[in-house]
Amino acid sequence: MPTEAPTKPKRETWRDWLPPNMPPQAEDDLVTRDQLLDQVKRRCAADTKPVTEIDLRYWEHLGALPGPVRKWHNGATRALYPGWMWLAVREVRLLQRAGYSLAQIAPQLRAYVDRNWGSGASASSGLPRDTCEALLRLADAHAQASGVAVKHVDVRVVNVDGTDERYVIPVETDPPALPSASVNLR
Repeated sequence: MPTEAPTKPKRETWRDWLPPNMPPQAEDDLVTRDQLLDQVKRRCAADTKPVTEIDLRYWEHLGALPGPVRKWHNGATRALYPGWMWLAVREVRLLQRAGYSLAQIAPQLRAYVDRNWGSGASASSGLPRDTCEALLRLADAHAQASGVAVKHVDVRVVNVDGTDERYVIPVETDPPALPSASVNLR
């Protein structure tokens, strides 16, 4: 009688850590593993131990960090991550530095991801929820002061190395009583 081969447990991806009703991440907003590691290197504190590909894969394997989705990208199947993943990677390293084990980090990181990207404005922009909320308050204040409804907040961040990033936060409004405009924070 044939025996069933043991099934490998499904590895969770970053999509598994997000609510099911979240809009899909735009393809243009996904980064490769190399790009992610470069983002971490550029943005983390100088006194923080560098994160290597081996670290990243190990954390994913243990479930302390969600894994990538695999998609066809630039002529090959690649591991792809959302633009905000560098913040989650940085959080793992900071928690390690504070003395937490990877087993202790896993639930804390999942809560961190849920708190910052679990729903609302941050879902579509890639920015942490509290940043989106502050920008939406700014948009609301602008609308009240100018008398013009805000369609979205468009933020461009220019890094010291000359690279830049753009974040667009849609503004959920009641039926517009004011003419529409965009707020461009540059």
